[in-house]
Amino acid sequence: FGVLLMPLAALVITIGLARGSGAPLPAPASTSIAWVCVAAGVVALLAYALAITLCLLRGRSPMSAVVAYPVAAGVVAWLLWGTARELVMGVPVKWAGREYVRQVR
Repeated sequence: FGVLLMPLAALVITIGLARGSGAPLPAPASTSIAWVCVAAGVVALLAYALAITLCLLRGRSPMSAVVAYPVAAGVVAWLLWGTARELVMGVPVKWAGREYVRQVR
């Protein structure tokens, strides 16, 4: 989930602080804190994009995958969450004509 949510959270927090809604400080202090947070958020998002780009270049993947990566990470996170939920609920697995219940370890 972190690959998908951390950049989104950084963006939301950055926008919120830039608008002055997040700091209960006097106006000049909240303005300077907001701009520091904006800068930190932009640097974090750029580092995230650079890391994904370098990984994709190393794997000789198309650069269009940089845009698709967060969506794909969300799909994988959704699948893993659903599987974990089924494990906890004791939903039996049906495979090759057999059925069994996995045990939570």
